[in-house]
Amino acid sequence: MLYLDYAKPVEGGYILNFFADDIKDIEEISNGKKFVTKNGTDYGVPLDGSTVVITSPDKTKKTYILGMGGTWAEGDRFSQYINYKLTTFPTELLNVYALNGISFAKQTEMRVPLILGENVYDIDPRTFYYSGITSVTFLAPFMSIYQEAFYGCKNLTSVVFPSHGVSVSGEDVIFGQAFYGCENLTSVVFPENWYEGGRLTFHEQAFYGCKNLTSLTIPKAAIEIDFGSQALYIGSEENKATITFNGGPLEFLSEDVINPKTTDKIITFDEATAEIIKTQLPSVANLVEVVSK
Repeated sequence: MLYLDYAKPVEGGYILNFFADDIKDIEEISNGKKFVTKNGTDYGVPLDGSTVVITSPDKTKKTYILGMGGTWAEGDRFSQYINYKLTTFPTELLNVYALNGISFAKQTEMRVPLILGENVYDIDPRTFYYSGITSVTFLAPFMSIYQEAFYGCKNLTSVVFPSHGVSVSGEDVIFGQAFYGCENLTSVVFPENWYEGGRLTFHEQAFYGCKNLTSLTIPKAAIEIDFGSQALYIGSEENKATITFNGGPLEFLSEDVINPKTTDKIITFDEATAEIIKTQLPSVANLVEVVSK
């Protein structure tokens, strides 16, 4: 049995200290664990982002950070961020394998550039939802940026992907609404060619509402690049966007990938790519231009 010793409120969650009757109570923790004090008070599942420190009778300790829905993320992976809500936010997340089970959502005071290290392959849904980060730099290819990972980051101005590397999984995905509403985002830098062995997918509304993103160059992929509905709805009617495709193969999963009202022109470098765009996206066919590199 786990017993609550005390709970210290911090912005966005709690730091909770528990004692366990036996070491196996720590080892057998499951998602959505309810917390009960020794006198029987049931605190239920604590808030997302809460830090949990559990001490067994032999003084063994384990530290966890609760992610979305009260799921557990082991402290071995995230120990350096245990007190992030009370101290300066770390701008370099270099020693984690994925941002799973940890959330910086709504940390609006977190107005810092963010560097994601060579081992960061996944970013969970809403990890940086409405946070204050100002830029994101990836040091290595990723596998998945999940739904709403950077949704509503009003201070985010640039996102940079590395210019080299090998796809981790062969299937790299920017999920739905990953950068939705990042209205001050002005620069997204992809490599000219997507990573060796990689297929890139932009799910629905991936960059929807990025009204100040007026130039976006899509890399060429060895396998394929796929696009969902409204994935490239960038720019605005007052400040129209130019979208450049470095080449195919391309697959548009919906006819409304690009907004004709907020797009000035679509640039390609070969007739084959231009024909794919004109055929699959008839509403923007008149915006396609073929130019020489």
